[in-house]
Amino acid sequence: MAMAMAMHHPHFHTNPAFCWLSVRNVPNTGSDLPLHLPSPTKAIDKTKHQLMNGAPVPVTKRRKVAVFWDLDNKPPPPKAQPYDVAVELKKVAGELGEVVDVVAYANKHAFRFVPGWVKEAREQRSVLDQMELEGVEKAEQPYVCLICDQKFPINLDLKNHLLSYHEKERQRRARLLKKLKNSPLKERQVLEAKEQLYLEASRNVLIPEVGYGLEYELKRAGICVRMVSDDPQAADRALKRRMRQTIKSKNADCLFLVSDDTDYEEVLMAARSKGMHTAVLAKTVALEKSADVMLSWFEFMSGDARIVANRAAREWIIQEKPDQKPSFEEANYGSGL
Repeated sequence: MAMAMAMHHPHFHTNPAFCWLSVRNVPNTGSDLPLHLPSPTKAIDKTKHQLMNGAPVPVTKRRKVAVFWDLDNKPPPPKAQPYDVAVELKKVAGELGEVVDVVAYANKHAFRFVPGWVKEAREQRSVLDQMELEGVEKAEQPYVCLICDQKFPINLDLKNHLLSYHEKERQRRARLLKKLKNSPLKERQVLEAKEQLYLEASRNVLIPEVGYGLEYELKRAGICVRMVSDDPQAADRALKRRMRQTIKSKNADCLFLVSDDTDYEEVLMAARSKGMHTAVLAKTVALEKSADVMLSWFEFMSGDARIVANRAAREWIIQEKPDQKPSFEEANYGSGL
């Protein structure tokens, strides 16, 4: 029933994403479809509404925030686009101060894993492709190649176009880039820009050979992604080491951890002992005593996480400088990203 409703939705045919397919454009009809993060405008309006009768929310630009994401332990929430989640994570962290580092660690299994809802969406796309091929369904708008702007009546034609034409171009470009590895940056920039354009165009059509594009989507959002060995605790050790280096070097004033693993409690307490602030996005209450700010995916998806983080930043300023009033920029605009 859910698939049938999605199939006949007027926007189901337009620009389907490669791993979430067209379901990313279908409104929630009570079926099991991907969730969408709130728009920045709505979140800002909500913040203003909740704070209009109180003091402004000052966020110091001098406080530096480092974000550490344990992907093995806490992947993006189900049915949410990894790119959107990563962008929202940076914005939430930005409410606490200036984001100077965002890293995510995981082993190869996290990037090879394909969630059930992604498999379901791919099956829906496959059925729709067959219906378009047989003339049972017809897209309201043609499928457009983002590289050359050529239009196609069905999705399979666009897919074949990418594979038979632009993929060959990409292979030639890859060989040339390899030869220009030690050449001046300017000579490589044009080719690298074309490669990014291809990746953006293909992600809307082609299904990746491995996984569902998690690594690429996080990198596209500006997350530094690191793959570790298959040891179950490898990501934990690497992330803890990175966190301790940040504490020792004093490169940040606030650690923002995304994980449910209670083994991070020691590192968080060490940061607090050095006068640093800590924020944790987790569902376990065990980390609460080592966190100044505790967030959940529910608050994250609803947009409330930005409000919670912004209020925490205001409280930190009051605690650090009780007699100093925030500047106009701090009170009205925050730190931004």
